[in-house]
Amino acid sequence: PVYDKNGKEKYGGSSAFWMTQLRKALNSEGDLFCSYEGIISGAVAAVDRENSTHLNADGCGRKEITDRICALSRDELKMCLMDPEYEDMKLIRIISARTKAEKGRVNISFASKFCHYACFYVFEKTEFQDNYSIYDTILRTVLPKYIEFYDIKGDYKLDDYGQYRRVVDLIRESCGVEISRNGFDHLLWYYHRGRM
Repeated sequence: PVYDKNGKEKYGGSSAFWMTQLRKALNSEGDLFCSYEGIISGAVAAVDRENSTHLNADGCGRKEITDRICALSRDELKMCLMDPEYEDMKLIRIISARTKAEKGRVNISFASKFCHYACFYVFEKTEFQDNYSIYDTILRTVLPKYIEFYDIKGDYKLDDYGQYRRVVDLIRESCGVEISRNGFDHLLWYYHRGRM
């Protein structure tokens, strides 16, 4: 984060910074920049800002989602990140649930991105680093073309993150080239974003 001479925040810090702080907090590594709750709040704001997920369009998204994540113990948050299937995708469900505002929003895109970036930094250079696929409108829109091309059998509801993630994995397995979830997400997003 960057502050002006009066201590007012000019820049809230990158997701890389906040997720590295989260890794330290979850693994009890060294000094932390601020409290655990402050780290979660900073991470939520950074992922939202960098990915234009507009959590605060309902007036309460960032705060409510920060509170939901903080309600988990550190051990359970780490377990949810290590195992996306933990308790029926508990972390995705908690983060993406409709907010309580009058015009509450469901934030599945944000939930997937928070989990993706958390794993990317918390579990750097481990088997857990690539646990979560990013879910967004571009990818959800183009996946049916790949389902058809690779003749993936089944009736998948792509607005369900668990089924969406499963389809991504089936396509990755079918394509004949080893590619990470992160690589797959980026390849499709960059290729298709200007063509839609």
